[in-house]
Amino acid sequence: MSERVANVKAFLLRKENRYLWYSSILLIYLLGFTLVEALIPAEACKPTYIPLDDHIPFLEGFVVPYLLWFPMILAMGAYLAWFDHEGFKRYMVFLGLTLYTTLILYVLFPNRQDLRVPVFSRDNLFTRLVAIIYSQDTNTNVCPSIHVIGSAAVAFAAWRCPRLRRRPVAVIAIWIFSAVVAVSTVFVKQHSALDIFVAIPLCVVAYPIAYRFMFRKANLRRIPAKS
Repeated sequence: MSERVANVKAFLLRKENRYLWYSSILLIYLLGFTLVEALIPAEACKPTYIPLDDHIPFLEGFVVPYLLWFPMILAMGAYLAWFDHEGFKRYMVFLGLTLYTTLILYVLFPNRQDLRVPVFSRDNLFTRLVAIIYSQDTNTNVCPSIHVIGSAAVAFAAWRCPRLRRRPVAVIAIWIFSAVVAVSTVFVKQHSALDIFVAIPLCVVAYPIAYRFMFRKANLRRIPAKS
């Protein structure tokens, strides 16, 4: 085991692999989110709600794209780590800028949503999956929506990746799927529409910082595109 740890450490310390340390941005965020979840009780949180929420139906089928959010985040990260080192850094910085900002907002403005379906009118695989989500995930720390932020991160990363931009159909498909994942949050009643509307401007502000203002002089080695 110690030899494996040493090999991994040596791999990460190589100059050409140091970009992988940017993945620690997500690890630190996960620790911070866990801490915020534990320290802020639901009673101290104010509900997020706008009248539009009353007109959004519960559609349990959207639990599928909702659950695919995390694999989507990981898949884009792995793709960039293999094919586009600079893109990987920008992807992680975008996530860091937006996700760390959400943590600050969660602390300053504790919030929750009270829109979950109390009793399902149908019993099927999708409603059972939603019930599992409800039981495992708290209804606090929802605004801005992390699902929307992550979806935007994947869409922007796909748009800025040279290898993917040579495949416009793939980029369009990623953007469409990212949008479906983002809106799935309101159809499974995990978020208020307000959570989406607050997340969007945050992503718009973070985009130029991560993709235009930072790393201007970066000269990272790119792995040649593979056929």
